[in-house]
Amino acid sequence: MRIGLGETLDNLVMFVGTTPNIGTTAIAYRTAAALAVGAPKSRIAYLCLNLKSSKIARYLGIHDPHAELSMLRAELKARSLTAARLEKLCLRAKPLANLFVLCGNMQRAQAELFAPEDLEHLLMVAGEAYDLCVVDCSAYWDNAATVVSGMHAKVKLLVTQPKLDAFQDDYHGWITNTAAMFGIDPREFALILAQTGQSADEYRAGEIQQATGLPMIASIPYDKQLITDMQQGRLQSWQLTNRAAARAIHPVCRYIAKRTGIDWASSEAPRSLLGIRMRRWKQAAEQAVGKP
Repeated sequence: MRIGLGETLDNLVMFVGTTPNIGTTAIAYRTAAALAVGAPKSRIAYLCLNLKSSKIARYLGIHDPHAELSMLRAELKARSLTAARLEKLCLRAKPLANLFVLCGNMQRAQAELFAPEDLEHLLMVAGEAYDLCVVDCSAYWDNAATVVSGMHAKVKLLVTQPKLDAFQDDYHGWITNTAAMFGIDPREFALILAQTGQSADEYRAGEIQQATGLPMIASIPYDKQLITDMQQGRLQSWQLTNRAAARAIHPVCRYIAKRTGIDWASSEAPRSLLGIRMRRWKQAAEQAVGKP
């Protein structure tokens, strides 16, 4: 069974960046974690479809992931992947029992071995297995994962920076040209502004919306500590225990919830209760670092 040409998967959310190394993966994963927190009865999948150099295992402190996308290649080719097999290969994102993580491909030479039909099969199986699938395509526009996700995602989110080369040059080079070649309407994307606040003369959200013609749904400030924590495998701990970080990502979650129908609510608990919960999350997340 295949996804029909142009068929939309209502529980598929796509993240893609205009430019490499601007935090697309961090924002995609933080969103998946925040969705899992706010929708505890829903099964959330984070699928890293970076086919060339996935880093999510490092960012989560998993130095030897027991599963990555390349391990599914034979089953994807044979169209024999099952929901049970996919779930068995997903990492459990402790302490979030309802978040399932599939690491991307870490062998660049294998990137071209994934055909569009392979990725369609993966998305179809994942869409049936989970209530919501967050797909991280990084910033690689010239591979099957990005094209297929763009063709079938209900929600398409474009991460960019308040820099001219990102929201103008790269946007037009990839979105308005490459996407259109595959029948992906650029107007279906919404913008997330990443790493803001680094410069007093950076472009404002209104200027970027005018230049792209796309709505801006969130602005995520630059945080030097996040960069350090990611390199030390503490991305999830940072997201779950940092109140400002959680609030910054909530507009993205609300946007997704409205369009997919997932029952999500921000975790605005009383301060004392929230503090206790965050300390518990931090302890559990730190204990889980390095464990699949």
